[in-house]
Amino acid sequence: MTVKIGDEVTLTVTILKVLDNGMSSVSIPSYSFPFSIDTPKRTRAGQKVEITGFVTRVDDEGGSVSVTCFADPRLWLRFAVKDQCGPPPARRYL
Repeated sequence: MTVKIGDEVTLTVTILKVLDNGMSSVSIPSYSFPFSIDTPKRTRAGQKVEITGFVTRVDDEGGSVSVTCFADPRLWLRFAVKDQCGPPPARRYL
């Protein structure tokens, strides 16, 4: 399975702290800084949440992919592609 420009991808982030205004500070893998996103109610620190985005750039030689996220179009992530890709795990509803 190859990743192509325009593909929708899902990133799993970890909630660091829930803020009073309904936002949460999250930790994104391969992104060195905390980032704030709007999260569902009843969210707790330490919980994992999925955010989605589109692939905007693919570097075949370097083995990396760039993604622009729906949560904030200014957020631009670049991360290495895993060797094996598969279907996402089954979702657990709260």
